[in-house]
Amino acid sequence: GIGTFQCNEYDLGTAKSWNKAPSRQILGDKYIVNYTGSNVEYDNEGGIWFCQYRGAASNNEPAFLHINAKGEVDYLEALANVKAGAFRFNPSFTKVITADGRNKDGTYTTGYARIYDVSKDANGKPVLTLWKVIDMSDMGANLNDFAWDIADNVYVVGNSGEWIRAY
Repeated sequence: GIGTFQCNEYDLGTAKSWNKAPSRQILGDKYIVNYTGSNVEYDNEGGIWFCQYRGAASNNEPAFLHINAKGEVDYLEALANVKAGAFRFNPSFTKVITADGRNKDGTYTTGYARIYDVSKDANGKPVLTLWKVIDMSDMGANLNDFAWDIADNVYVVGNSGEWIRAY
């Protein structure tokens, strides 16, 4: 349950080994309930995006959230059914792709991904607007990670058959 897991940051620098405590604890004992399906990505403004697998997300157990450079949670997605905690921003941080357990009409299934346009509201908080739903069910149920190239092509890997594909 809540308080069992945490997300830590380590300032490794050029160290060849590491035996020190974390440089800082991200999120502390709040929100994190799944360590096996979690991913973290730094944004280009000193903030951190965190995503975890949630079959039924809630405000206390969100699937996707953003912590700004001040350490404040300024985006929290409690409605997403993010499979495997997979997400990735494109190089310009204008789009993000997430694995999702909903197809185009919103019913539960597997092997779908959602791409969102990323912008900010008047207060500088992130806004994600659904741009496209992609059927990747030929990859199997688990979409484990994504990558974008400079031309905004998306690459996906999944362990339901050990696939890597480009879309």
